[in-house]
Amino acid sequence: MPGEKLTKRKLQGRETRQKLFETSLALFNERGYENVTIDDICERIGVSKGAFYTHFKSKDQVIVENFMYLDASYDEVLADSKKAKSVFDKMYAFQLYAMRKLEEIGWKAVKLVYHVETGAGKNKSFLTSKSFSLYKIILSLVKEGQKSGDIRKDQSADTITETLVQLYRGVIFDWCLNNGAYSLVEAANSKALFVFEGIRTR
Repeated sequence: MPGEKLTKRKLQGRETRQKLFETSLALFNERGYENVTIDDICERIGVSKGAFYTHFKSKDQVIVENFMYLDASYDEVLADSKKAKSVFDKMYAFQLYAMRKLEEIGWKAVKLVYHVETGAGKNKSFLTSKSFSLYKIILSLVKEGQKSGDIRKDQSADTITETLVQLYRGVIFDWCLNNGAYSLVEAANSKALFVFEGIRTR
């Protein structure tokens, strides 16, 4: 709520949640996701197991939230990329930011997201959701390009968007499989050039 005054208890709750979040990620990277228990996380910062469940439903939620922070920042990048002249320049600027942020997060943390989201018990992943900001922003840029005549119209905006998103997921996944051995930014740039040429109006 705007202007809401936080009590000392609420502030402490926020601090505890942030500590749990950061400690969880640190331990996952140190030991591997499967080798970290909720008890390990709580023991590291000296809180009860109940405190963990007050803020998070599971270890999975910590991983997903880490990735969702990135998704929440995409709208700001889109606004900034609007300064570019052509729709392809905008797409490139958006792609550049997204890949740089993933490199900052690190391949280990991103690999954990893929691990959690491809688990045997997972029926549906947020990574494939069309409500994901990444998807919605690319879709808006594709529609803009079709309207301006820069992007071909013989394929639907959804089909082109799905192709681009699948490309990015594939590049990111391969980067994770190779333990971040190469630049994600450079890999995405080189692969996207082929797709951009394929969707460009002839």
